[in-house]
Amino acid sequence: MVIGVLVALDLVGHAVESWRGPQVHRWSELVCLDAVPSLPTWFASAQVLLAAIAAFVAGERAEDDALRRAWRFVVALLLSISIDEVAQVRERLATLLLAEPVLHSSAAIGVWCIGGAVVLALAAAAVPFLGRLSPALRRELIIAAVVYVTGGLVLEAFGQQWAARHGLRGWTYVALTAAEASCEMLGVWLFLRAVVGSFVVEGVAEEARRSSMPQLTPRSATLRS
Repeated sequence: MVIGVLVALDLVGHAVESWRGPQVHRWSELVCLDAVPSLPTWFASAQVLLAAIAAFVAGERAEDDALRRAWRFVVALLLSISIDEVAQVRERLATLLLAEPVLHSSAAIGVWCIGGAVVLALAAAAVPFLGRLSPALRRELIIAAVVYVTGGLVLEAFGQQWAARHGLRGWTYVALTAAEASCEMLGVWLFLRAVVGSFVVEGVAEEARRSSMPQLTPRSATLRS
């Protein structure tokens, strides 16, 4: 719901700026998905921070040290993403590396190959961690990661290529940034729903286990004594 509202506000802001001119740019930037600082970027940063907190709680509830350490790595990764949402480190590096004259060379492709290699390395490292999770949680976390990477790597690559060639204006760039931000926020929301949902499932299972255990009545306790 909130993600849809933020995307709608971004589109409305760009439409008003196209209609009224640059004099409203200062106000449209407040709701721009690609501007820093803005309401969407602060929301995205806070959302990832909540995901880090949820991952920390999951680590504290883990049954063994290996799983606890894996969750702590997830916490560190999410905290770095939360900071990046405000600092925009990825975007600044991509803009720097994709500026002329490297735009039409193999270096431009190499930038995103590096990002893809990092994602593949993280995916390979996550295999043992995912194998220790329940099938439902594992499936939901994989879906969340795929959605997030689609926005944060694939669509961002297209957006930066377009910006390098055509500038930061135009509805094509607006659509690309809206799709990118939507996938990133949706991926984080799916992660949050999966992890918090697992807490609920574990709580229900624990309550069912406790209720199925035989209860000692005061009379039976007296007889046993």
